[in-house]
Amino acid sequence: MQSCSRFWLEKAGIAPFDLLPWNAYPWYINRAPRASELDAGVQTILHLLDLASKLEVVLLQGGDADRAWRRLLRIAPSVERDRGLTVVRTLHPSPQALFVRDPDQRAARVARRRDAFHEVAALLN
Repeated sequence: MQSCSRFWLEKAGIAPFDLLPWNAYPWYINRAPRASELDAGVQTILHLLDLASKLEVVLLQGGDADRAWRRLLRIAPSVERDRGLTVVRTLHPSPQALFVRDPDQRAARVARRRDAFHEVAALLN
């Protein structure tokens, strides 16, 4: 089973030109970002939001993305409301997010990921 974001984007009918991929911590570190690194990334995300005036939906893929977004909301608590953003949360895009022994739990994670991408597609259409 393919589990990368591209697969889910295609399945949901989301075109690549509808996207602006970004990382919670946008500099390469090859590990989970520390709290201080997430804080540093927040300023970059805020700047990116200023540049992306047509942004409508934020898809948070994984715990680090969610933590970074919550840190952003501490600095700019009204950004979602002021910008009219909808935030959708799902699992990290790596296959490791699906590595669980219980097949029912794995199926639930796959469904959660699929549903998040379909929700984003519905919001964009």
